[in-house]
Order: sequence, then structure tokens, then C-alpha cells
Amino acid sequence: MTIGNLVSKRRYGVLTARFAVVAALGSLVAACTTVDATKLVACPNVQVLKSLGEFVRFKPGPGQDPTDVATEAWIESVGGECELEDGEFIVDLSLRISTRRGPANRTPSTDLRYFVAVVDSREVILQRQSFQTTAPFGSFKSATFKDAIELRIPPRKGAAGDAYTIFVGFELSRDELRYNRKKFGRGKFGS
Repeated sequence: MTIGNLVSKRRYGVLTARFAVVAALGSLVAACTTVDATKLVACPNVQVLKSLGEFVRFKPGPGQDPTDVATEAWIESVGGECELEDGEFIVDLSLRISTRRGPANRTPSTDLRYFVAVVDSREVILQRQSFQTTAPFGSFKSATFKDAIELRIPPRKGAAGDAYTIFVGFELSRDELRYNRKKFGRGKFGS
């Protein structure tokens, strides 16, 4: 069941201090202010799923030693702002993504896929959408950049913004997920 829409995606190049969002991996965004600073809006919590918040992608084949690494990526932080507008929660969500090109990768960029999902207080998935972005290495071995998404959530009757949770993570292959679960262990929501 879809309750809202992920409306748009904006891409920022190499992150500048002006856009930096202070939020550690797995941290939560609790309360934000509306455009009118006299009113507080309870924002949805935001969480990066532990086993989906980073990955190591190896070149094709059975090898998994350091020389076989094609790409490493991690969601460094997630943050944003929210407001209530025309009866909808508008969440401007920003993801800071860091990547490293491994010795098995000679390309100037790497495509990455991540998802954003909204769940209610009963942990029912209300919406989920995938996004593709590109890590722009150029001639460098690493890149940090920011993707931004506008999310619209029509609230259920009597539900405040903090009745929802927004989960973020990379879309991984089965082998990448297995590697992460072995590395991190397995928990709630695969986190």
C-alpha cells in the first residue's frame, strides 16, 4: 500500500560544508522546525539499516581478497528537515555517500542503488522506492557526494510525524548481503 510519494531527487556533487548534515550512521532524526519557526513538527525517525548501510563489491569470480575489491561504499550520514504543508509531511531527506574505488576497478565512476522506505508504528511498509546514483571518481580513488530526496507522507488520522520511520539502505546482491550479514550479524529488519 502506498501512502505517499517520493517526489523528487536532487544530486549534489562533492559535498561542501554548507550542506553537511551532522548525523552518524544509524542515527535518528527526531524533531525539526517548520518554515514558521514558532511551530514544531515531529519528524519521522530516519535510520540506516546496519547490514545495508555499506558494502564491498568484488570483481566477478570467487575471489574476496583486497585485490578483488571493485568498489566499497557506505552511507556516511542521513539527515534532513520536515514540515507540515497542505496536510502532508514534507521531508527533505539528504544522504551523504562515500565510496572508494578498489584495485579491481579502473572505471571513472560506479553506479550504486539505494532505497528509501517508510513504515508506520506497527512496522508495516507504507512505501518503498529505489534510486540509482553514480559515484564520480574521475581520476581519484574515492568520492563523497550527497543525494537529496523530497518525500511526501500524508499522515493517517491522529498520527504525528514521529509515528513513521524512514529506513535507508543500499540495494545489494545476494552475495553482497551475505557478506554483510557475516560481517555484522543479523538483527531486526536485517539491520
